[in-house]
Amino acid sequence: MNVLRYTGGVTLTSLIAAIGCAEAPRDGAEEGSLGQAAAAITADDVVAAVDIETVSVPKRFNIPYTGAAQAEFPDGLPLSVGSGLRLKTDGPGRCGCGRGHDEQSSYTLVGLSDRGPNADSPNFLDAAGVNHSAKSFLVPDFTPRLVTIRVRPSTGPVVTDVVPLHSGRTKAVGLPPASLTTEVGLSDLLVAYPSSQAGIDPEGVDFDARGNAWLCEEYGPSLLKVRPATGEILERLTPARGLPALLASRQINRGFEGVAVSPAGKVYGMVQSTLDIDGKTKGTSQFIRLVEYDPKSGATRMFAYPHDVAAYKKSGDAKMGDLIALGDNQFLTIEEGKDKNGALRNIVYQIDISHATDLTGVTLSTGANVGKDLEYGTLSEVQTDIVLATKTLVVDLRAYGFTPEKAEGMTLIDDHTLIVANDQDFGASGAIEGDANSTDPTKYVVDSTGALTFNGAASSGTYAVHALAADDQKSNLFIVHLQTPFAGYCAR
Repeated sequence: MNVLRYTGGVTLTSLIAAIGCAEAPRDGAEEGSLGQAAAAITADDVVAAVDIETVSVPKRFNIPYTGAAQAEFPDGLPLSVGSGLRLKTDGPGRCGCGRGHDEQSSYTLVGLSDRGPNADSPNFLDAAGVNHSAKSFLVPDFTPRLVTIRVRPSTGPVVTDVVPLHSGRTKAVGLPPASLTTEVGLSDLLVAYPSSQAGIDPEGVDFDARGNAWLCEEYGPSLLKVRPATGEILERLTPARGLPALLASRQINRGFEGVAVSPAGKVYGMVQSTLDIDGKTKGTSQFIRLVEYDPKSGATRMFAYPHDVAAYKKSGDAKMGDLIALGDNQFLTIEEGKDKNGALRNIVYQIDISHATDLTGVTLSTGANVGKDLEYGTLSEVQTDIVLATKTLVVDLRAYGFTPEKAEGMTLIDDHTLIVANDQDFGASGAIEGDANSTDPTKYVVDSTGALTFNGAASSGTYAVHALAADDQKSNLFIVHLQTPFAGYCAR
């Protein structure tokens, strides 16, 4: 286990180098953990301190892997734990509403494994000539799972249990379901796997007052009601089957990324990026949809989150992370992605839907696209018809030492302490080797015969999976101690 305390004005890399990370384990720490390291704090008016703790994952939770890169993973693939994150409270009730926390407190977090070990791959051209977005699935029978992380002062965060997800006697898998997505799963030899109706890509978790877990996932996108003790999926809501049909226009692999249950019991799902209606709106849409589902009535509403459109080369480059309910109308969320200059962004915003318009059934009343969905409109045209949610900057994570590309899981342990988890992709990545054009596999296409092409021309390259650098394989908790508590936090 490793704890770093960030000093304002110092980069994380230089901080690690300055203070070292090779101390003896804390009492009770498991094999592979590291001791506490700290540096003096220079607080500002936003952040009092930042701690970075590495999650210790016992080897028994590693994922067996027998693929082409097996030699690089002698102990199996390291478990991913941070696709979603919530504080677990004692007994039935919503998670994420802490009762207060100090440096001597122990607490438990619930995380998510994502859909399983996968890596970027070439697109797949099927036998009918249809080009599909694709991923390489290193362990195709992997079952997505809930992950318990126990955090104690003596050991730091340690994974203590996992609960695989299932529906009846059918185990969930991470492979794409053809009924919900055109994405294709490939082997690490670029051979297409059959789709699976049991496929889910879980990206967020929260709990209702009865202790049920609510998960969101990207394929459908879907909301899933789950019995957390057993992992049984009790209900799955998808576009046109409990959720608005328009959500099927989500960009591939960018369905729901965050889920939150409000004190009133309503379930909210945040779409990861702009909708791509008829393949025409992802690059210009002026907002991202937040969806409300009422489990009591089955009613849904949708709201417009105004992402930082001007920050990106294209509007659709914005990506949302996790979602936390502060009250019935206030939430925390993460907005991230590469900006127009290629720099990474990971920003936490507080959003308010108190006065926002329900988007259900609303179309443009002005402009060149009258009668079409709001995603076709300019900002002024959209604002003629609806009131967008409002948002306030909470903290720019990268300004305080956050370095991973993706901040996916987020929770609160009290009214001013925020925890963000990174996604370490099970410690693996894919690349093209032997072709001078690019090492990025997403720039290539592989067909059903295994032939690889780049811009339509035959490629001499080969696809390979490799282990990430040791530090990049770690799951970390980025703990932000804010100066100002959240008003109305988890109001009942």
